[in-house]
Amino acid sequence: MKFSKTTKIRIAIAVLLFFLFIFANFYAVRVIGRYGAELYLYDKLLVAYQFAGMDGLKAELKNVLSQDKMPHELAVAKDFQKNLEKTKNPDKFLKNAVADRKNKINFLINLRNIAFGFILIALLLRILINRCSKSGE
Repeated sequence: MKFSKTTKIRIAIAVLLFFLFIFANFYAVRVIGRYGAELYLYDKLLVAYQFAGMDGLKAELKNVLSQDKMPHELAVAKDFQKNLEKTKNPDKFLKNAVADRKNKINFLINLRNIAFGFILIALLLRILINRCSKSGE
């Protein structure tokens, strides 16, 4: 079965739009949620450290580990607890972690917006092409 060049282009565009749709609606949202949970935890720990020092950080970490119900946040908190003793400067680590998560979230939001923009442009072009082809008949 041979496909014309136009059919191949239409299939390629449809596949591209499908992947953009999947990225924008599923992958990006899931990863943004994961980074958001990490950002929330690290920001909470940073505030505790800035106001009460290492004792406040340990108390807040203990509080998170005993009361938090979010599985991903618990896993990140347990990992942080293991590495806390090795960390020489928790303030710097937490500030970098907060800034890193914010940057990653903003990057993914921008990519998601770009994906939606491409989908919208393709949809508008398709409508325009259909109208032009109908008026030409």
